[in-house]
Amino acid sequence: MPVDQYFVRNPLVTIIANDSVLIFQKDDSKTSCIRSRPENVLKVMEALRTPQFREDILKKIGGGQDEAENLLRQLTASGLILSFADIDTAEEVLRRRDAPPTQLLCKRVVVGITGTIQAAFILPLLLELRRWIAERVDVVLTASALRFVSAQAFEYCGFCVWTDVFERQNNVAVPHITLAMEADLILVIPASASSISRFASGACSDLISLIVSATAAPVILVPSMNPAMLAYKPNATNIQALRNLGMYVAEPGLAFELCELSTDQLHFSGSGLNPSNITQSIEAVFRTYHK
Repeated sequence: MPVDQYFVRNPLVTIIANDSVLIFQKDDSKTSCIRSRPENVLKVMEALRTPQFREDILKKIGGGQDEAENLLRQLTASGLILSFADIDTAEEVLRRRDAPPTQLLCKRVVVGITGTIQAAFILPLLLELRRWIAERVDVVLTASALRFVSAQAFEYCGFCVWTDVFERQNNVAVPHITLAMEADLILVIPASASSISRFASGACSDLISLIVSATAAPVILVPSMNPAMLAYKPNATNIQALRNLGMYVAEPGLAFELCELSTDQLHFSGSGLNPSNITQSIEAVFRTYHK
């Protein structure tokens, strides 16, 4: 039987180590420990962050040939490293399986982030939007949202961030009209009770409410608030009023309440859209809207 010639670290294994023990957890959640010379194993793991030829990795392990071969076999058998017959197959392990489509769904999405704790978890979702949905994603942060996130975090990831009704960027003199007219989709996530109230009443008192009032694009709202607030009649009335206006409102998803973190109780009060379902949900709304 031919011997595999290329090795790479298993990307589905989590490794934590100190000077006396190496702990690793495979994707099946099984946890194991290596207590014999963990520094040698770490040396191999560091080298195998990129695919390595058998002879090269044996030299990096050092010691005797038999000892090095034995360690390589042990690490392969444990699932810490993967072996392949050729370099192309080994490099494929480090590529994303879910290649983005050759043509995205639309050109521009405007995302409004308002002041709830869910704002702190939105960045991974925006990265999914840019990868799968739109060529450009603009981020609009309300004053309350800036209590939970910083504009710089989104800017570092390449997003154009808007925080001020009167702010000029890229020669745009009237941001709310430009964003409203050029957006193919408006997504407000998370949508706080106060932002929903502004949308429902037509109170154009911040940038995202101005954009929503001026756009002809489909608008998706993703409420995030305590169950008691969701059940509060004025809030429920506002949500229904926005649905009656043709806006799409996501039902809340299961989440822990910050006020009840000491319990194991989940509530339907969290974001109804997350990185695992955001692209399919937006695509469904977009195609339904344009039927």
